Amino acid sequence: MLRNFALRALTAENMPAGRHSGHGYSLMARFASGAAFVRHSLERRRQRQALLELDRRLLRDIGLTPADVQRECAKPSWQP
Repeated sequence: MLRNFALRALTAENMPAGRHSGHGYSLMARFASGAAFVRHSLERRRQRQALLELDRRLLRDIGLTPADVQRECAKPSWQP
């Protein structure tokens, strides 16, 4: 619960203006961006694991083949 609160607290809308690096991004903005990347990667991993658990009938219902699932699940979690 604390982790979720901390990640929500670091969204771009409520970040205080901080010192900026030479690239124009504050350290907090970089941290928030990195945290969002990790969250999205973990969610993709969870979804791909769920796809692997579906049987052929359910895959057919959603318009996928086992080959489609294998191709999707072979991607690294950071890749959309």
